[in-house]
Amino acid sequence: MRVAIDARGISSQHRGVGRTTVNLLLGLSQRASDLEFVVFHTDPYLPLLLKRAGGPFKGRFDWIQVRSPVGSVTERVEIPWLVRLHRVDLFHDIWGIGPNLRRARSVATIHELEFLHFKDASRNSNRIRKVLRRSQLVVALTEAIAQEIESNLHISRPKIRVVPGTVHPCFFERATEEEVRAMRGRFNLTGSYYLCVSGSRQSKNLNSLLEIATPAIPVVLALQWEQIAHGQGYDLAAWKTAQESGAFRFLGTVEDFWLRALYAKAEGLIIPSFYEGFSLAAVEGLACSCLPVLSDIPSHRNLFGDTRGLEALFFDPKVQGDLRAATERVRIAGNSLKTVVLEKFRELCHRYAVNDVADRMQQVYREAAEL
Repeated sequence: MRVAIDARGISSQHRGVGRTTVNLLLGLSQRASDLEFVVFHTDPYLPLLLKRAGGPFKGRFDWIQVRSPVGSVTERVEIPWLVRLHRVDLFHDIWGIGPNLRRARSVATIHELEFLHFKDASRNSNRIRKVLRRSQLVVALTEAIAQEIESNLHISRPKIRVVPGTVHPCFFERATEEEVRAMRGRFNLTGSYYLCVSGSRQSKNLNSLLEIATPAIPVVLALQWEQIAHGQGYDLAAWKTAQESGAFRFLGTVEDFWLRALYAKAEGLIIPSFYEGFSLAAVEGLACSCLPVLSDIPSHRNLFGDTRGLEALFFDPKVQGDLRAATERVRIAGNSLKTVVLEKFRELCHRYAVNDVADRMQQVYREAAEL
């Protein structure tokens, strides 16, 4: 069976959808399989970077560079034509907004449904609904997304499969002291710090970081300052004052090599979002033994399955001061809480490994082909 994976608009430097897709491709490349893969992509360097990251591919991969961007008018002609030309049996719509394909079955992945909660989050809500209806199977990255798909988009539960996002193997390797020293030198970081790896959209609730950022323990963000300055809903006066005092550090895009060391030495990973689909940063941080402080939303609870004994990690993102209280609870609990959290994560970390996720996704492909 030939499976086309729509990796258009994705590069090795992307976070979120891009990173989880790159990790999925890496996992598929490392698993011997009777499936053949055709990867539609727009980044000319993506095949080379994946081959360097994953070594020799065990399966057959054909890399097809595509001109049409995701969601464009031209994709309605180009993608169906490529599907026919390359004899594709199943199309994996990574973005969940792909073109209509009459000659191939399809699987759609839904990473998040932010448009259900924030009116300005997506202009593609109608396309998502259409894609979900015509796909043979729908993949949700968390149980919370699966429930939203069923209750709000009226897709029957038997059609939905939960396959989590996957974490690059490098995050399960411990950062060496040499790497940590190099990281501190590169970013000029001395002493303690909190880390936030996030986007800058309204749903990310970054204003709450003003509660805990101090010059003594600054918040380090894997963002550009311009993303805050040009974003919507930010208290720019407060942000500028805090930044000038040294309470915030903006690092911009951070490569995995440096990110691993940043996670390893952070006092805590702060994720204050009002909404998340799959919180990749939280899983990466836990893999690096970094204790997360998480907004109390369903997708964050789903990361652990059973959250008994972990209540100290969660805070209400809608209550002012609750983040500060949560960081204080975590600080007081110290290593005892960290030990409990990391033991819990070790019990289930296999579900986020690239090989396990690749195996589960291949099973989804086979199921969809038989429908």
